[in-house]
Amino acid sequence: MTGQEPDAVWDVRGLVADSVPASGLPWSEVFRALRMDTTSEARVSALAGDMAMRGSVGVPVKVVRPRTASGVMRVVDGVHRVAAAWSVLMPVPVIYVPEGTRPGAPCACAFCADEVPG
Repeated sequence: MTGQEPDAVWDVRGLVADSVPASGLPWSEVFRALRMDTTSEARVSALAGDMAMRGSVGVPVKVVRPRTASGVMRVVDGVHRVAAAWSVLMPVPVIYVPEGTRPGAPCACAFCADEVPG
């Protein structure tokens, strides 16, 4: 785990059901796009192997909670970790962040360049 403790730990199936990536695309499309991008596919595979070996996701993903009950949570940092956790059905640690939070160092893959909220 990192220096910051998670606010919650979600079953990956629940997180995928109750959230969207910052892009707003369905997770099924995101997972497909990550598999089609060679760099992302390798990254997700390496993360999944590491998670399976360590028994945890490690670094929490950052999630913006909706301001209203009718809103949906958005994963703004950790799309590759969610995809890797999905492949090994690993619980995902989550840190809730305020609206407008941007990842400190966005991934260089083509998909994540679109993930960073504006």
